[in-house]
Amino acid sequence: MRIPSQGKSRQAVLDTLRDYRAADPDWSEGKIFGYIFHAEDDVVETIEEAFRMYMWDNALDPSVFPSLLRLETEVVEMAAKHVNGNDEVVGNFTSGGTESCMLAIKTARDWARVHKPQIKEPEMILPVTAHPAFHKGAHYFDVKTVTVPVDPQTLVADMTAVKAAINDNTILLVGSAGCFAFGTVDPIAELGQLALKHDILLHVDGCIGGFILSCYEKLGYKVTPHDFRVPGVTSMSMDLHKYAFAAKGASVILHKNKALRKHQIFAHSGWTGYTIINPTIQSTKSAGPLAGAWAVFQYLGEEGYLRIAKELKAATDKFAAGIEAIPELHVMGKPEAPLVAVGSERVNIFELCDEMKARGWHLGPQPGAMGVPESFHITMLPFNTDKIDAVLKDLRECVAMVKDRVVPPIVAQLKAMAAGIDPDKLDDAAVENILKMVGIGGGGLPGKMAEINNILNVLPPKFSDKVLTAFYNEWNRYKA
Repeated sequence: MRIPSQGKSRQAVLDTLRDYRAADPDWSEGKIFGYIFHAEDDVVETIEEAFRMYMWDNALDPSVFPSLLRLETEVVEMAAKHVNGNDEVVGNFTSGGTESCMLAIKTARDWARVHKPQIKEPEMILPVTAHPAFHKGAHYFDVKTVTVPVDPQTLVADMTAVKAAINDNTILLVGSAGCFAFGTVDPIAELGQLALKHDILLHVDGCIGGFILSCYEKLGYKVTPHDFRVPGVTSMSMDLHKYAFAAKGASVILHKNKALRKHQIFAHSGWTGYTIINPTIQSTKSAGPLAGAWAVFQYLGEEGYLRIAKELKAATDKFAAGIEAIPELHVMGKPEAPLVAVGSERVNIFELCDEMKARGWHLGPQPGAMGVPESFHITMLPFNTDKIDAVLKDLRECVAMVKDRVVPPIVAQLKAMAAGIDPDKLDDAAVENILKMVGIGGGGLPGKMAEINNILNVLPPKFSDKVLTAFYNEWNRYKA
């Protein structure tokens, strides 16, 4: 496709976009458990109006647009107070959880360069359930990741393993509140004591769960201590475009004090242009998401958030109880956030997800990894809460349909083949042959994903990473 030689009418442009979108699932039907954090229509309308008001303003230089600095400081302060930060806590508005987590790593690295200059090869310790954003940040900022297992029953960080992993190069510990896959909260208080003992930083990833866990606590539900009240916690990340229901592109990184936040900031005067001071990774950025986040805080207020949180908690508990009533299924770990993973030793989870998708339900298949079995994941959302009976009914029926299905022979064949290959030595031709074997050569996705997920479930992570990179590189490209 080329840019058209002549512009089209506004109506033609919008009609084409509607045609493109026609094949996308309608999330408002309540059958997608994830991706879209949408509150009531009046909330959305308020956010959209605030977003439009600021969408063309540039948050690159708040000295030009003073209201942007005010909006950011107020959003950060409201977020910090929500997670029990004191008046010393500072932070910044970011584009999302990945940026917030990456900034925590950059801060820890630069903090260590000042306070522990003897460390030349910095390391951070994180449980296998930590979000891949930390591995991405470690890759970008040249910090080694040391992963530790989780307790097989509770699916929270194994503290004996954490203690054993700490060495003279450790600069940062990471815990989740809650982790995306299972909604569990790591033992942050114990991590905090280790951080204090060894004079290292502790980041709590509250991107998906931090906001709503604080709401749960205010409602009187028992929540594992995880915020700035815990001694040793030095930073938190928390997405506002998840359970704070802001528009996409809204997160915060919070630091215990400005002495720590200083190491997050990038400034550069050694060029011929304007003054560069970047507290976050982006330079130029729309102020729309920031205004939208400020607006939803003001519009919903704590009362509105607690009302929604209570509904989500009830729906999540009902779903989890319904899963436990299906003999072939069980809830993984002990979720505290409105995130539930479902496992099974008696049915193929991936076949089950395909059958549910055929009925319109979008569940999140999760291949097993790092000693944790495969599962499917749901993120409970306001438009799902009245669909619990329906999804449980279909799950019971689909379990009966798939319980006698066996894993195809190609899965075992690929597992045996992968065991004898060094993934670092896989060339492009070999990877393409593997893609063809599993039915995704040429960049296309099959209609059903069970076979692909069964294969990813048995391949070593580095092997899977190589295959997935090659697939995406082919799938997401210019095509005449």
